[in-house]
Amino acid sequence: MPKARKAGNFFTSGTFNTPANDRNKIHNEFVSVWKNKCEQIIMKARFSMKEDKKTLQEKEEPFALGLIDIDDFKAINDNLGHSVGDMVMVELVQNIEKSLDNGDIVARFGDEKFCVVLKNKDHKKALEWFLKLKSKISSLSLRTKEGKNVGFSLSIGVAFSDGGDTNEMLKQADFALRKAKQNGKNRVEIA
Repeated sequence: MPKARKAGNFFTSGTFNTPANDRNKIHNEFVSVWKNKCEQIIMKARFSMKEDKKTLQEKEEPFALGLIDIDDFKAINDNLGHSVGDMVMVELVQNIEKSLDNGDIVARFGDEKFCVVLKNKDHKKALEWFLKLKSKISSLSLRTKEGKNVGFSLSIGVAFSDGGDTNEMLKQADFALRKAKQNGKNRVEIA
């Protein structure tokens, strides 16, 4: 089975002149790879979050928790199709994974929402990481098999470990995420 990156590259190549059954087969493989990748992220994150939740609080090392949401994802799916929505999700996950340090965590947190825990980062370094991710994603242009260019952006809510528990941090990050959406999207807001 091809890796998600290869499937993503194939769909973004813009040179897609294969018969319909081949396109359907390739699309089904792409979706299968994507679902597999998401399941791996979810399982890894569930295990890590359970193990790390208590450890993070006990060690008193600084960490940041960010909730990341793809702006207007429903419109992407509705207007361009779910295969393009899948392509957007794969690109986001690959960019997040490339920029994480060893021990950081990414977890899918809903349809188009992800949770990232950056370990041993102070406020400044964590904020820089989230701003860099937001800027990188908003500068991307993906090419669909039909030759359309698709851009997308992120809204991000960030909370910091200032003695509170992780459940409270999640609530704070969610509030900051809603604030980012209300303030025009494509933003990072701090709880």
